[in-house]
Amino acid sequence: MGQDNVTAIEKLAELLKQGIIDQATFETAISGILNKSITVGDEGVLVEGDVEGSIITGDNNIIHMAPQPSQIPPSLAPLRDKISRYFNKSELNGLCFTLGIKTDELHGETLSEVAQSLVAFCYKRDRLDELKALCREERPNAEWN
Repeated sequence: MGQDNVTAIEKLAELLKQGIIDQATFETAISGILNKSITVGDEGVLVEGDVEGSIITGDNNIIHMAPQPSQIPPSLAPLRDKISRYFNKSELNGLCFTLGIKTDELHGETLSEVAQSLVAFCYKRDRLDELKALCREERPNAEWN
C-alpha cells in the first residue's frame, strides 16, 4: 500500500474521530482505498468501478456521485430484453416491490435501462434465480431460461 493510501486512511480516521463521518462510511471508504483506487499524484485518487452515493475527500469536501447505468455480462442481455418485452415500467416497479428492492436503487430512464439495472442489481446480489422465478410466475407463457 502506497504512502498516499496510508495518508488517506489516517485522514479518514481523523474524520471518524471528530464525528464528521460514521463507522459505516469509514469502512466503505477504507474498502474503496484498498480495493478500487489508484493514487494519481498528490492528493489524487482514481476510483474505478461503480460508485454510488458520496465520496468524502481528505479536505472534508464531499463529492456526490450520480448513479451510472449498471453493466451486466453479455449472457444476461436476453433476460434484460425479455423483461423489457413482457413488462412495462409500472409492472417493473411491481417486480421490485415483490422482491423487496427499492426502485430508487435502480438506474435508468427508459424501460430497457431500468430492466438492465434490475438484472444487474439481482446479479450482483446473487438473486437472479428469484428474479427469474418471479418473471415465470408473472408471465408463465414466456421462456425464462
